[in-house]
Amino acid sequence: MRELSQTNAAYHLALQERLNKFPEEIAQRVDPEELAEAMSESFRQQLSATALEDTGRLLGASIASLTMLSSDFAAAAKPITNQYAGIGTTVSTELTKLTNASAELRRHNAGLITQASEERWQW
Repeated sequence: MRELSQTNAAYHLALQERLNKFPEEIAQRVDPEELAEAMSESFRQQLSATALEDTGRLLGASIASLTMLSSDFAAAAKPITNQYAGIGTTVSTELTKLTNASAELRRHNAGLITQASEERWQW
């Protein structure tokens, strides 16, 4: 029993010494560059797993397609825009002419009504 107790005490002493040296041994065996490389690779793999890179590529392709579509639409709409660009001015000018002609017609009709009433007493 005494031998077992001494062996046990020696084991605990050796274990305690080993545990006391353990942080120092870990510090000696840790390579910060290797750890950083492993962490960055792990982070890259996690990003790949989330498909953010693929989403970014798809968004880039969509933006390129939308830009091209917008350019095509602008090119297709340009002839129509050019054709009808002056229509507002033309409509405004023609409305002014119609308003003036209408006023002239009213004056002429008023003159005819006056003339007709003067001629009526002659009849």
